[in-house]
Amino acid sequence: MLKITVQVFGSLIQFLGRRQTLVLDEEATVKSLSKILFADLKKFENSFSEARERGEGELLVLVNGRNIDTLNGLDTRLREGDVVSFISPFAGG
Repeated sequence: MLKITVQVFGSLIQFLGRRQTLVLDEEATVKSLSKILFADLKKFENSFSEARERGEGELLVLVNGRNIDTLNGLDTRLREGDVVSFISPFAGG
């Protein structure tokens, strides 16, 4: 088991809170983490995963400050102590 910290920014805060610590299995990836986090938001989780797999999506995901697009995308493996940040677009006005 490994412990990671999840930080949330933007409009997703209302659904997930700002910060939480989760204990995951040793094989955890960004994709498996997103399935856990968005389980209650099934429609969002499905569209997020599908968009990310196509190289699209407005949600920025960082692991230890590095964009997952520069790592292994949704298949990025998570390790003990990682900090995963989900940053949704901000609306301006």
